[in-house]
Amino acid sequence: MEIITAFVAALTVLFPLLNPVGNTPIFFGITAGDTPEFRRHQALKTAINVFIILTVCLLLGRYILAMFGLSVPILRLAGGLVVANVGWGLLQQSPQLDDEANNEARDKVDVSLSPMALPIIANPGAMSIAISLGAGSPKIETVLGNLLALASLTILNYVCLILGEPMVKKLGRNGMDAFNKVLGFLVLGIGVNLIVSGIHDLIRNPGM
Repeated sequence: MEIITAFVAALTVLFPLLNPVGNTPIFFGITAGDTPEFRRHQALKTAINVFIILTVCLLLGRYILAMFGLSVPILRLAGGLVVANVGWGLLQQSPQLDDEANNEARDKVDVSLSPMALPIIANPGAMSIAISLGAGSPKIETVLGNLLALASLTILNYVCLILGEPMVKKLGRNGMDAFNKVLGFLVLGIGVNLIVSGIHDLIRNPGM
């Protein structure tokens, strides 16, 4: 019963932070020029990376932060800088004029760890929540419930990333380029918000 309680509690607080549906267009904006096969492989690697990152935060996060003298506001500030950089990159992305054959042959960039897993999905907010959950009850039932919640959300993220492909096909290349501009502005705003939030927390509680 305690496993179920921990599972529901972790699922409730982590779901809006991991945002499986909201992260799907970001993923397809970043990988718009890649092949479907490569994109599916990236989705799987992203899900695995997210699970590993948040599991480490859950089990060892507080010790890692203490070891390096870091705090959650510092992580939020650093994550905001990375997210803002991703948004700026989407805004500056030029239309892809090469044909499908060139798209197949060109070098692929692995985005599964950065920026998709960290800091977009396993963002500073999700990491801080995972650390908080890990700092709670040390009972094995609670830990297992939290891990089951992480696994469930990881699978849900993977499914959403895979099922988002029809949307990209419907938009087409020109539609995706226009979508990237709008999305880049929104992602840039998210990054700035994280930066401001991190600075605010550091000013309010410099010792955090």
